[in-house]
Amino acid sequence: MMISTMLATMSLQEIFRFFRFAVVGGSVMVLHLFFVYVLHELLGWWYLVATTFSYACSIVVTFFLQKFLVWNRTPGIAVKRQFCIFSILSCACLVLNAGLMYVCVDILIMQYLVAQAGIVILMSLITYSVNMKFVF
Repeated sequence: MMISTMLATMSLQEIFRFFRFAVVGGSVMVLHLFFVYVLHELLGWWYLVATTFSYACSIVVTFFLQKFLVWNRTPGIAVKRQFCIFSILSCACLVLNAGLMYVCVDILIMQYLVAQAGIVILMSLITYSVNMKFVF
């Protein structure tokens, strides 16, 4: 319901931007889940450490993909400021991600990859609006 309401109020250009945001986010989410799986299942890392490390690495990839593919911004002086704000937002999301992962996996007994995918989708909807207003 929230996505359909949001799309109904957007211009065609904003809908295409949201689509690019979803494609970039989906691609980074697949990469993130892949690394969580490798770090946890193959290397034996604790799931919270694996998801935190993977998420932190995805911050840099996501910033540059969003800056140039989603928001169509050219390189310039604003990159440092934007990356700083984006990183702060991403770190807040990282803390929220870890907290929600703990609740979903240890308390609600959800499978960790299912929990991570759901959390990433929820947070993506929130960060789209925040990025549009405050970062890019």
